[in-house]
Amino acid sequence: MYEDALEICIRSIFNANKKHEKIAFSLMKEISNMDMFSAITEDQLVNLHRFIRRRDRMMFEQDFVAIGEFREKIGLTNEDNDIIKLEKMITDQQILFVDFDEKRLYPLFQLDKDSNVFNVLKRNLPILFQSLSGWDIALWLDEKRTVLIRRAEIDNDLQTTNIDDVIEIGKQAAKQSLYRTATPLQLLKEDDAMTFEIFIEDTLNSDSRNIPFK
Repeated sequence: MYEDALEICIRSIFNANKKHEKIAFSLMKEISNMDMFSAITEDQLVNLHRFIRRRDRMMFEQDFVAIGEFREKIGLTNEDNDIIKLEKMITDQQILFVDFDEKRLYPLFQLDKDSNVFNVLKRNLPILFQSLSGWDIALWLDEKRTVLIRRAEIDNDLQTTNIDDVIEIGKQAAKQSLYRTATPLQLLKEDDAMTFEIFIEDTLNSDSRNIPFK
């Protein structure tokens, strides 16, 4: 209930002050001091506002449908067997879904040209759902990012204590390394399963990720 009330407050503030962001953030600061939302920090309010803007933009740009239409899109019927089949896919987290206004919706961008959930996405959704919410995953899929795929190998025999030399070596290594800039959704459409899974690993385990050499 508090989450819904807070979202309504934030929407109202920013809709009324679209050209005056300083006023909007000042009002949000006042909200964070209200007893009702006393446990929420100002930074959390700002992050929530950013999430709402990104979510609303995605809702406008992409198609989200209810379960009945989604079932038809993937070629299932209203027969009991198909209903049970879809429910199992949802339970097994093989389908991406989000909650919006107390409704469960299914983004159509998770479907390939044959109206099946992209195989590599379906395979990895249970892993993603362990750490992320449905909205986190949906927004991540549409977020452009640059990921290091393979790193350049530095000459281990090269020894220097000069800071400028060390910086230059680092710059050269960065230039020679292999990066990929894309949205995960773009990788799905390109059928680049290997890079898609690298993007997942970089998102979930960036600090411990083992990056191979070129």
